[in-house]
Amino acid sequence: MEPNGKDANMDDDLTIEKICNFLQDKKEGQYRLYDLSREALEGMVLWLSGLVEC
Repeated sequence: MEPNGKDANMDDDLTIEKICNFLQDKKEGQYRLYDLSREALEGMVLWLSGLVEC
């Protein structure tokens, strides 16, 4: 539970990632398609590989 008494949900997390330009989404009919930016993915891979080396 969040400090404000509300439960965090996936929509809140996705909004933060969209603001940071990690994630784009578009609606097609009844579906919503998500696209993770290549730069964000490469950055996460580099960060994770740094953790493995420790």
